[in-house]
Amino acid sequence: MIHSVDLLYAISGFCVGLLVGMTGVGGGSLMTPLLILLFGIHPATAVGTDLLYAAATKSGGTLVHGLNRNIDWRVVGRLAAGSVPSLKTFGHGLILGFSLSEGNVTWLFFPLFSE
Repeated sequence: MIHSVDLLYAISGFCVGLLVGMTGVGGGSLMTPLLILLFGIHPATAVGTDLLYAAATKSGGTLVHGLNRNIDWRVVGRLAAGSVPSLKTFGHGLILGFSLSEGNVTWLFFPLFSE
């Protein structure tokens, strides 16, 4: 049983990676619901797990694109001008004890869970 569950994780990761590679859609929009619905992982844990994995894989991709000089740093600066303030605001929410309860995550992803 344990080997089949491990294999299911690997197959899920492969399928999500394949879809992301073919379409460019964000992996979190695919993997987080899979972790919740298929594997029964608590929603907040699924989000945190996916974020850590995404950070690791995006770091590798960033390094490769940086070495190939495929990064437009002017665009990066413009994107950061909008995202850094929101990150700072959200970060203060985390420091103040904000957490995603299961009810909040279900509400946020209601369209995914409704029939």
